[in-house]
Amino acid sequence: MRKFSKRGLVTISVLVALVASLIIGCAPKEEPGPITPPPPPPAEKVLHIGHMADLTGAASSSGRPIAAGTKGYVEYCNDVDYLEGIKLVYDVIDSHYETPKCVSGYEELKAKGCISLNTEISCCAVSTCEMSNRDKMTIF
Repeated sequence: MRKFSKRGLVTISVLVALVASLIIGCAPKEEPGPITPPPPPPAEKVLHIGHMADLTGAASSSGRPIAAGTKGYVEYCNDVDYLEGIKLVYDVIDSHYETPKCVSGYEELKAKGCISLNTEISCCAVSTCEMSNRDKMTIF
């Protein structure tokens, strides 16, 4: 077996290093792709919940606390992101416990895009029943 001299080992090492650097240096460069901006965040979906309450009429002693409780619960649902990615908006109409104001209040809430309607007043539920069936709006 033949022994290599120190000079021969150094020469071979230098040649290997040069060849390796040529191979690495002459490799094709990756073409950078087009820079795409990150996608925009998804638009927040908003659902309107309507409430026809008696805040100043004959049944206001029960209507005001119910409206306050409903508003507080909707705010809580938004704070804890109860419906992920969906913001609830609470729209309240004071009906004064009068049927004509219930009908006009229903039309106003429908125009705001309410998907459901809460009322604890029988005159509002009865006077808007046919309209809510026609418009496919839930009354509870």
